[in-house]
Amino acid sequence: MTALSWITISAQSKQTNSPGSTAKVPKEFFGHWQKGTFSLTSFEEQDGKYVGPANETSISYVIEENGIAKEYFISNTNSYNCRMQVLGYREGKLIANSSDNSFEFQPASGYYYTISCMNKTKTKKPYGSKDLYPDYGVKLYLEKDGSGTPQLVTKNQKASGELRLQKLK
Repeated sequence: MTALSWITISAQSKQTNSPGSTAKVPKEFFGHWQKGTFSLTSFEEQDGKYVGPANETSISYVIEENGIAKEYFISNTNSYNCRMQVLGYREGKLIANSSDNSFEFQPASGYYYTISCMNKTKTKKPYGSKDLYPDYGVKLYLEKDGSGTPQLVTKNQKASGELRLQKLK
């Protein structure tokens, strides 16, 4: 789960607060943002019953007006008719950073479930300190794509690459 460790998103309105201060979250951030992928390869049981795609991964953020944010993560893999699923959840606050016109998601609590064909029961485990603030944090920026649609952009600070999340509602 630590591969998702630092994520970033940029606000288009200027904040007057100093780094590390709480600030009112601009309404453009409110809502549910999501990015997901799935494999076109599928698995079937021996009797031909569809089991699902080879893999699915999704991350989403729900940002509320009160500055609380929730992060959801799902990862499913199918291999030889065995499905493994990891479901993660973190909750925390958004902190303004006017030096780079962003907000940082600082999760204070969270947990994840693992489910597998080997163990049919859900196992709920709390995230440890490495997976919560200050060791884990996400910077949030808003940008527009080529057609002018707002996207929540995440940039991993410990590795290269970025994610662009679409607003669902």
